[in-house]
Amino acid sequence: MSDAHPAKKTEMTELPSDLFMEILSWIPARVILKLRCVCKCWYSITTNPVFIRLHLQQQQLLPEVTSVLTFHRDFTNDRSHLSRLDVVDASWVAKHVAVWHSPSLLVVSPPCHGLFCLYHTYMEFDVCLYNPATRKSFSLPQNFTNVKLICQDFCLGYHPVSRQYKVIHTFHTRSTSLVMEALTVGGSTWRKVEVRGALAMLTLLSRGRPSATGTVYWLAQNKVLGDAILSLDLDNERLSVIPFPDIKHPHDERGNNSLVEMEGTIYLAIHWLAKVDWMGIWMLQESGAHRVWIHRFHLCLCALPMGVHQVERVLRPPMPILISKGKILIRDYRSLVYYDLVSQGLQHEVVWPAVVAQRRKMRLRLRLTRRGGDDSNWWQRGWRKGSGYGCMRTLVVAAIAGAGDRVLDPTSGWRATRAVADVTTNGEEWLAVTIEEESKATVKVG
Repeated sequence: MSDAHPAKKTEMTELPSDLFMEILSWIPARVILKLRCVCKCWYSITTNPVFIRLHLQQQQLLPEVTSVLTFHRDFTNDRSHLSRLDVVDASWVAKHVAVWHSPSLLVVSPPCHGLFCLYHTYMEFDVCLYNPATRKSFSLPQNFTNVKLICQDFCLGYHPVSRQYKVIHTFHTRSTSLVMEALTVGGSTWRKVEVRGALAMLTLLSRGRPSATGTVYWLAQNKVLGDAILSLDLDNERLSVIPFPDIKHPHDERGNNSLVEMEGTIYLAIHWLAKVDWMGIWMLQESGAHRVWIHRFHLCLCALPMGVHQVERVLRPPMPILISKGKILIRDYRSLVYYDLVSQGLQHEVVWPAVVAQRRKMRLRLRLTRRGGDDSNWWQRGWRKGSGYGCMRTLVVAAIAGAGDRVLDPTSGWRATRAVADVTTNGEEWLAVTIEEESKATVKVG
């Protein structure tokens, strides 16, 4: 029996640390999080920065998994949802990654290696980095280089040469239209980014978009330079201007411009104002300091839903999100659709409508007219209180006063939440009513 103990010890001999780290680097992140609690040794290995960089490299070598992170706001319960869309057997499956309860508007920056900047706008806020894989966050220092900040925005980027994550903070003051500062993640001090001459008078039109080459891009504009694209090298923190592509369009009209990161580089999408059903997409080819725009796609968008006016596409221009397997995932009219490039048949399929209940309130002062001799039913014609644009619509009121949660119109989805009857001196009967709309409205995705 005594001879069995040495053999048992031999079987349990530990693997070399480098081989053990190599094995763990091929395991998905969600499994790594569970393995950290096995022992102190495993926790020390999986939290080592060397292992984290190795794990990122190994995961990029695995078979491609088409997925996209989307962010939308549910106004019915003041919730912000971060969701992941994965392709499973040619179908899209949505999974909630995180949910935040916040009455104020939460802003999520474009992702960088799965990390996000979270912050609020137009208020005193706490800026933090969030990792949805580990569900951990940490706050960034707020010792900004300026005190009076207006229209702030944050963007997270990564430079592959320096292997540093940096957060770029953009804002403007009363005297300067554009101010930038940078923070190296792990550091404690914000540094000013030099914005020279006419660039300081530019107004940013979009949030920063990081690319895989270690550069962040913004759309900007002013009266002198017109439309411009700014680029910031995260290594030397130098700001420069990139010219727009040489666009030769027969109508020579303006369009809504959007920058988006796809396939590791920056794309420019132009949605024509004169032809709202068409969109052009250009790719920025980067080779050191040399940059060239290449026209990739000229897409005909799908028809809008019934009852939706074309102006919706002008106010909320469509934006490509992902290119994969011969298809382009596009956010169009608050839903996600994909455009099939292979069939050339202009085929579209809705991926995720993201429909939620949304409420709106409206106060009306209604003049009532009897319908026959039935005192419990009334026809009424309503106006917005204090407005001058006349008749709104004809609704049915179930009762004059104390309507409570009665339906105004079964087909409209509007419900009365407060009703007060009033009779004027000339005998006219009025009803002051507050109504709420319970309707299915598509929320903004992405």
